[in-house]
Amino acid sequence: MKHSLFIAVLMISQVGVSFSKESGTQSVSGLMDQVNRYCSEEGSSHSAQCLRAYFAYRCTVNFIAKDPLYLDDCISATSDLTELLDLTQMQNDSEVTGDLQLRQVAFSRILVQSFLVPSATFKKKMVQLEQSFNHSYEFNRPHSLWMQVLNDSNWNREVALEKMVTWFQDFSEPFYLWLVSSEGTHSKNQWKRKTLHANAEALYAFHSVLVENRIKQNLNPSYQLFPDVKGAKYLSPLAHHFYTPAYLALKLKQRGYSKEVAFHAAFLFNSSYEFIKLDKKMGTQRWPMQDPLPFNPVKYSLQVQKIYSGYLGALYGVGMSDKALNFHYFSKRLAADPSGFVNSVHHSGF
Repeated sequence: MKHSLFIAVLMISQVGVSFSKESGTQSVSGLMDQVNRYCSEEGSSHSAQCLRAYFAYRCTVNFIAKDPLYLDDCISATSDLTELLDLTQMQNDSEVTGDLQLRQVAFSRILVQSFLVPSATFKKKMVQLEQSFNHSYEFNRPHSLWMQVLNDSNWNREVALEKMVTWFQDFSEPFYLWLVSSEGTHSKNQWKRKTLHANAEALYAFHSVLVENRIKQNLNPSYQLFPDVKGAKYLSPLAHHFYTPAYLALKLKQRGYSKEVAFHAAFLFNSSYEFIKLDKKMGTQRWPMQDPLPFNPVKYSLQVQKIYSGYLGALYGVGMSDKALNFHYFSKRLAADPSGFVNSVHHSGF
């Protein structure tokens, strides 16, 4: 009850929701329902405001008693992380999976910038990526997508990671649809409209080949999506689970945060999203107001794999990949005490 009241008050104060006089007589659950509706409005900035408030709550719960000096760093870093994410929230009515109904397009501004290049140049690059995959797939030749993108970025890791988090932020459709409908169709600039549409189609074509042959069938183990990091064979083939935390951790470190803080903020972001998924699969409604319950790591192996991918990505972003825990040890610790393990793991090895 105290946790529920605290999260309601915190979120209301941070997102600036103005409730009517009638709200004052509602129960805490009633207030939370209103806050959840506010946070679920499509196309608004509410998603970022609410995400920032959720993180502030988790930082407070996690560290106010155990490490109060770390609390300010945690809140500050997760606030900056939310800014870096640059979210745009949209409804995804075409996907009826019982999953979250809302989808977020991340890195909205740099996503548009990355697509606003001549379509012939962009399509040529996508064709090259597809050819590299096909050659690896057909002739069983080792090839690394990451090394190809890094090479094309003049070996600048930040530039390469930025490409990965925009081009491969998700293997579902929302950001393509958003890019074309929100930025392309409504644009008065004909070149911009045509360029965004053509480049979105070119990237989607490469995604389709990659998803069909790599993710669904997984028949090409010699084709590597990721850097050669410790534990890489346990990474989720859904690339955004690794690259998004990697990019965010790198950017937070560049903003002056310690490796420990930058890693933790990025890892908390990735694991929080998967805790929501875990709640749905387990039939519970605990996160973020309560810690997730212990779970069976075999039964929920998909969530473990995705959380481990975010863990390795965040470590890679701060240059600490060599400190990665063994997957099986990580899995057991995470399943036994999900939130406690996420809170504690960054204190070791830095």
